[in-house]
Amino acid sequence: MHSTDSSVINNNLLYRRQYFIGPKFVDRFKSWNKIKVGKNLHITAHPDLTITTLKKSGAELALLGFMFDSKNYKKSIDDILRDIAKDSKSFNDVTKATYRYAGRWILIYTSKKEAKIFNDPGGLRQVFYTDYDSNIWCSAQPHILAELLDIQEKQNKDLKEFLNSKQFSLSENCWIGNGTLYQDIYHLYPNHYLDLENCSFSRYWPNNNLEELSIEKAAKNSSNMITRLIKAANYRHQIAQTLTAGWDTRVLLAASKSIKNNIYYYVHQFSNMDDEHEDISIPKELSLQHNLNLNVIDCTEYNVEFDKIINKNVSIIQSHTKKLQHYNYFSQFNNKLIISGNASPLIKEQLPNIDKINAINLARLLHWHNSKHAVKEIRKWLEHSINYSKKYNINIEKLFYWEIRFGSWGPMFNSELDIAVEEFSPYNCRNLISTMLSVPMHYRTKPNVTIYSKIISNLWPELLNIPINPNSYNNPVNMKKKIILRTMKFLKKIGLYKVVRFFYRKLILR
Repeated sequence: MHSTDSSVINNNLLYRRQYFIGPKFVDRFKSWNKIKVGKNLHITAHPDLTITTLKKSGAELALLGFMFDSKNYKKSIDDILRDIAKDSKSFNDVTKATYRYAGRWILIYTSKKEAKIFNDPGGLRQVFYTDYDSNIWCSAQPHILAELLDIQEKQNKDLKEFLNSKQFSLSENCWIGNGTLYQDIYHLYPNHYLDLENCSFSRYWPNNNLEELSIEKAAKNSSNMITRLIKAANYRHQIAQTLTAGWDTRVLLAASKSIKNNIYYYVHQFSNMDDEHEDISIPKELSLQHNLNLNVIDCTEYNVEFDKIINKNVSIIQSHTKKLQHYNYFSQFNNKLIISGNASPLIKEQLPNIDKINAINLARLLHWHNSKHAVKEIRKWLEHSINYSKKYNINIEKLFYWEIRFGSWGPMFNSELDIAVEEFSPYNCRNLISTMLSVPMHYRTKPNVTIYSKIISNLWPELLNIPINPNSYNNPVNMKKKIILRTMKFLKKIGLYKVVRFFYRKLILR
């Protein structure tokens, strides 16, 4: 670990962009913003977390974070809240009114009858909550809520086995279920809201069958939405946009064509990546052919003081490599808004379909079938979700990935990154996600991701002349190589490699 200049590391980074919501303000944080909402909700928020409120007709909205409009790129956050409130007479109306917006946000709705909270489609701005002495508290991270309220860690054998397992490390320390390390502190799943009157959570999406769309119509509608969302970010902020060899960033590049001269494109180069690595060589080729402002950024430096603070800011860290990225963003990006493809897996990732839907088989999809803790949590989720999957004809494996895998893993990166910059994924828009989920599965899954290809073709077709993920194992050519290598390894393990090679050469290659 390298130690660089520590002069810019200060206490303002502690719990940066985090918040508390409770029956009173948290006096410990003297410099934080304090806003009362509704009858008895008190928000205590770090100064770098944007909070916007609106009162109308006896109801009140409070937005923590930011939204962009997929229909009108010039709309401000105040405009957006007014639009949400305009035709909303109930909480259900409010949830539906958010579908057109992308961003990373939490929205509180209060009226004379109810008080509820929910967040963006991917849950990228997280809500952790507890009922403490008949008072409901929410926060951005469970450990600081536990510290505030003196709540103890769980002492559970199955949970300890889960946390100490190799699979936990392999999954980048990704949690399973809506529990936490702490007694009675829970995580709000994506697609759910929390009732702030009784501390119960309920599902609000799906609430209709997805309209089946042709790939041409879905690609056209998606192209328009993504383009407007990137223009919206550029309209309000200085933006930096990641560029790799992959699908997610190629679509975003295509959508940014009309404003490319305003954008700071970048790619991180880690110590294990030489100049021939596809995530370095392909962005360079794209930049050369299309005159982009590309910056290849060395991502090897780190800071010990920064490390101390980021470890305090989040309850669980994904990996040391991610921390290198976070420090790089902090030291070199000057509070630019980062445009990324972080929420793209909600569209293109699809777990295999299984014939018999039960907790064990779902757990097996994530390699957790031997964990009692994971299977128990998945069983609880399945009992709560299976009827919605059937009623609204949404693939249960997709919903499982969205809420159990991505809903935990995806937001971890953003929560760690809060110490450095805000990140915006245009894919994190419910109307955009629903549009792409409305085409047959084979059009929106790897390796070809046909709908992404159609979007690129609509917006900037020349970008398809440069390969996408050419060295990936998900590339069909490389998938064949992967199968051959695995077969060779297996044959060597059982002592049959030389025999098979002999007959292969004699019978096939003669």
